[in-house]
Amino acid sequence: MKKIYTLRYEVYCEEVKLLNRSEYPERFEKDEYDENSVHFAVLDHKNDVIGTVRLIKKSNLQFPTITEYKLEDQLKDIDKDHLVEISRFMVKKEFRKTMLMVDICKAIYLYSKKNGINFWLGCAERWFIHSMNQLFGPLNIIKEPKFCFNAMNYPFILGLDEAERNVKRISSVLNKYFNENVKNIQVYEY
Repeated sequence: MKKIYTLRYEVYCEEVKLLNRSEYPERFEKDEYDENSVHFAVLDHKNDVIGTVRLIKKSNLQFPTITEYKLEDQLKDIDKDHLVEISRFMVKKEFRKTMLMVDICKAIYLYSKKNGINFWLGCAERWFIHSMNQLFGPLNIIKEPKFCFNAMNYPFILGLDEAERNVKRISSVLNKYFNENVKNIQVYEY
């Protein structure tokens, strides 16, 4: 987890300056949602974290995107026990032009299917929305975007049943890739 927190600090505090470095003297970026999340990490050959994402699970804390965008009405019919929020999705700068984003999406997709998760919630910039649309078909933008986290962000939800249908329709190669078993994906819950 320390390696994940370090990558998050490097990207959010040093690279894109989304967060103030002085608030993280240990050089770890972590928050109150980490305890209620499943964390994914991509490791290189030296066991350094080069990519990460977390899925925030239902807890006594409200999902951050619901709070930020006041989405209670838009999501009132969705069972929160089958919903996670995608958060802290990042790849180390020198690996961004690789397939790591697709591999991370595959890992969270397989985890979601195995654990009865039906919906992904989140807010993201236009480039991320575009990338996810190419993989899963159109994300449902559920409210007007707003400027937060130093950029214009769009709140979205993706139903995994709809995503599966879109992946089958978009590409047989992508469909096969997303449904292959992966031997070296390990998930640790803390």
